[in-house]
Amino acid sequence: MYAGKTLHILNGDATKDIFLRTDLKTESYTVWREMMCEGPAEEFLHDPAFWKKREQYICKHFGETPEGYFDKVIMEQIRLEAFLSDYDEIILWFEHDVFCQINLVALLAWLNRLDLRGQKLYTVSIGSHPEIERFKGYGQLSPRQLHQLLPHKMELSKADIHFAESAWKAYASKTPADIEQLLNNIPPHFPFLKSALQLHLQRLPHFQTRINLLEQKILQQLQENVMEKYELMRWMVEDDLEYGFTDRQFLAIIHRLKPFYDITDNGLQINQAGLDILNGKANGSLLPPQSVGCIAAGYYWEPTNGKTVMC
Repeated sequence: MYAGKTLHILNGDATKDIFLRTDLKTESYTVWREMMCEGPAEEFLHDPAFWKKREQYICKHFGETPEGYFDKVIMEQIRLEAFLSDYDEIILWFEHDVFCQINLVALLAWLNRLDLRGQKLYTVSIGSHPEIERFKGYGQLSPRQLHQLLPHKMELSKADIHFAESAWKAYASKTPADIEQLLNNIPPHFPFLKSALQLHLQRLPHFQTRINLLEQKILQQLQENVMEKYELMRWMVEDDLEYGFTDRQFLAIIHRLKPFYDITDNGLQINQAGLDILNGKANGSLLPPQSVGCIAAGYYWEPTNGKTVMC
């Protein structure tokens, strides 16, 4: 992090690599490297015990080390808290997908608990680009294309920031009703949040199949093709335009589906149990319960009416 009047908070290292090749490279920046769409979530984000829980979860499930988590996440927070008052404006670069939108409201909730002292907050968020056919994220852009987004930054009002805090609180709730109540009251400065929260709810098992949207997509792909595990993971990463998940997140989903495919010399091959789910003859009740944010077990997504149900 370097001194300056404007601070850019970037959504990841892929964006940072492009940012450092723009004319903005002399301005201050930091990278928010958390993945708040996975693991523990609590309303109040300034308790060190909460971040210890997150460290333990990320290390256990995604192969990070405690030292790596401290360097990539905690040290950036320490620097932000120490130097935030040096800046007149803070610009948050976050994309349209679930991964980024959950990170965005978590970051805003975290920042709102600090002494902002009147600094202006802006977001730069896009879901498409006229020069990119299948836009996934800022890492696809040239330095010129990234820099050209800056004039389109949107200033957040105090009401917007308080809303983000409410959105994070809803995300951290044990009941999906809190998220559903937000969906029709999202301010215009969060143009991608409604879609992201709806997609987040579709991570719940579907009421009839007992598997979720991404799990169904993986089984459908295996129905059409026998694929090696990492080939399937790469296909999911490339095909995904909405969730923004990492390779390790998709590998975790593939691993969870083990009861529904066989491991052959040629790769993963859907078995009869998997075919029965896709053909409506069985459901995924064999799978162990999974956490989706903080939503308690027993909630399902009902695709016919686009709402969650409990049973």
